Amino acid sequence: MSTALGALLSRVVRDPRAVLDDDLPRLGLATLVPQLLGITTACAAVTGAAVGAFHGGWQVPFAAIKLPFVFIVPTLVIVPAARALAALYGVTLDAPRAVVGALVVTARVAVFSLALAPVLVTASDLAFYRQMALLVVACLALAGLTGLGALGAMVPVVTEPWRRRLVLLGVACLFATVGGQTGWMLRPFVLHRGLPVAFLEKPRSDIFTEVERRVAGRAGEVKPSSPTEPPAIDEATREMLEAHTYMDPGPEDPGCANGAREALSAMGYLE
Repeated sequence: MSTALGALLSRVVRDPRAVLDDDLPRLGLATLVPQLLGITTACAAVTGAAVGAFHGGWQVPFAAIKLPFVFIVPTLVIVPAARALAALYGVTLDAPRAVVGALVVTARVAVFSLALAPVLVTASDLAFYRQMALLVVACLALAGLTGLGALGAMVPVVTEPWRRRLVLLGVACLFATVGGQTGWMLRPFVLHRGLPVAFLEKPRSDIFTEVERRVAGRAGEVKPSSPTEPPAIDEATREMLEAHTYMDPGPEDPGCANGAREALSAMGYLE
């Protein structure tokens, strides 16, 4: 069993088309689906633990539990969507190939995410919270690009290449959108060291707005509220202030978080 799983892992990384063209007819869904899910879950769990190491403590197992869902949940959407897009553009994509193809994509991305886990562990000792969050997004996006090769293997070649390209583009966009938003709904993965561990946060905004906000640095950007500039603060202090203003008010201090945000905004530290 371990030998067969190792051989499948090698083909997922080196030749995903062989999984669909050779292994699927020979082994069938009943064998391939559990194995591909096992590869995805194991690799994503280790990567999640590496991400959770930035905060440490219970955040490590929490992130390890949640990250596999970020990889697996999109397949539930991608399989019917890929078949619908293929039918729309006249491309034949049968159900078994769509299921295994989607799982090969997620397994490949999970394997390459695992390869980047040492970078995340190393950075957890060096980076500030915002830098670490952007690094995690960048690493997962880079790993996601490796899934394009497996995605190309999933959609059969047709006589009119433009039809196949449109299907691939649509499925790739769906993968990125559903995967990104799933991760956003299951946050926190990267948790500020000054905050208590939480398995889930309350819904806020969406992944694309948040990434754009972090890149622009608008949330903690120092802005003047009057002709006089506010006192300068260092990066670590600014990150701590920003993190605490996002805390939900607890039962013992209702309105504390909102009051802190208003006070800091009045001082010109936050938008």
